[in-house]
Amino acid sequence: MDRTVARKEKKILFVANIAKEHILKFHMPTIRALKKNGWIVDVACFMDADIPDCDKCWPMEYKRNPISLSTFKGVAHLREILLAEDYDIVYCHTPTGSIVARMAVAELKRRPTVIYLAHGFHFYKGAPLKNWIFYFPIEKFLSRWTDFLITINQEDFDFAQKKRMYNKEIYKIPGMGVDTEKLGLEDDEECRKCTRSELGISQLDFVLVYVAELITNKNQDKLIDVIVKLYQKHENVKLLLVGPDHNNGIYKEYAVQRGVKDKVIFTGWRDDIGKLLHASDICVASSIREGFGLNLVEAMACGLPVVAFDNRGHREIVKNGENGFLVKSGDVDEMVSCIEYLMGEPYKRYSLNARESASYYDVNNVTRSIVKIIDNAYANNN
Repeated sequence: MDRTVARKEKKILFVANIAKEHILKFHMPTIRALKKNGWIVDVACFMDADIPDCDKCWPMEYKRNPISLSTFKGVAHLREILLAEDYDIVYCHTPTGSIVARMAVAELKRRPTVIYLAHGFHFYKGAPLKNWIFYFPIEKFLSRWTDFLITINQEDFDFAQKKRMYNKEIYKIPGMGVDTEKLGLEDDEECRKCTRSELGISQLDFVLVYVAELITNKNQDKLIDVIVKLYQKHENVKLLLVGPDHNNGIYKEYAVQRGVKDKVIFTGWRDDIGKLLHASDICVASSIREGFGLNLVEAMACGLPVVAFDNRGHREIVKNGENGFLVKSGDVDEMVSCIEYLMGEPYKRYSLNARESASYYDVNNVTRSIVKIIDNAYANNN
């Protein structure tokens, strides 16, 4: 009997690394939209936080490292789940989550449709050779179990089309979408004052902010170098680093070594990003590799111009001389010059342009695109 006759429910499984910093951060609007459209939505990931609105959560052992015993255990565990649950679609994310998902479906006699949203290939123009040696062959191999690919930047989209790695359709969407309601975009000066007071920031301080987990790829030591140089001319400058520390305090120690301990504020994980952005003046971004850069769009939606190191993800968002500046990766002096320029009279124009640019990435538009892709994938296979 055809399974669409046996049951009318449409079932989809989200597979990713972790709940708190991925599912909750990026996918709740899509989960809610799918539920509204009649889907049964389950999630499989490392459960470091509760996930509301989904029907069932499957706790997994793996986290971030694709080559570990927990990853291979995750493949076996997920295969058991897929055999028992009979999903129509597996929607996978992140390097480890996508590896586990596609290896799990590889030996199934009746496979669900696999949709992979690549948040930025680890192999890219200028990537270290080791990334190409390790990640590209894996992606090439797993592409045989990838029915639909969704990319979030032009470079990844062009590469996937050129290499013809995937079985069916390749899509490009404008990132994961910004939830403006969650950010609270009202221009509330009182909120700005209270948040600054809470953080120990003067109302006269000029605040740079970077919302990102503290890891080597995010390269926050370069921003500390930026503060060192800015502080020589501007005593009222501060740097706000917002995100969980996965680097064992290395950047905190570096700020002490560089003599700017009091100029750099480490907030750790925060769920009130909008308040922190409204309390800031410029968004800075130092990551070496980026698939998109949702944090930049969130900052622009709050009226913050952006100064960011040039990479494929930032290139999708920052328009030089309009809503901010792209500078050569690692070039501290150039970043300092751009920040000083924005500290002057041009700031208001760049702020208005940034806010206008962010509207293109509204979460409702992006969510509609994702749901349409999922619905079309289901229709084409049932």
